[in-house]
Amino acid sequence: MRWMKTLMTMMALSFASPVFSHGGGHATVTADQAEEVARYVAVELTEEDRGMGFGKLDESW
Repeated sequence: MRWMKTLMTMMALSFASPVFSHGGGHATVTADQAEEVARYVAVELTEEDRGMGFGKLDESW
C-alpha cells in the first residue's frame, strides 16, 4: 500500500510541473516602455481614489 501512495504522489507532482504553467513566452519590454507604464500608473494612482486604503494623494505631494 505504501508504494501506491508513493506512486500517486509522484504522479500528482509530475502534473504540477512549472513546465505546464503557460507557453508562448513574453515580449521584451524596453526601458522606455517600462517608464511610460510607470508614469501612467503613478498618474492614475494620484488622480483618484482607487480604494487602496490611502485615498487620493494630497496636493502638497
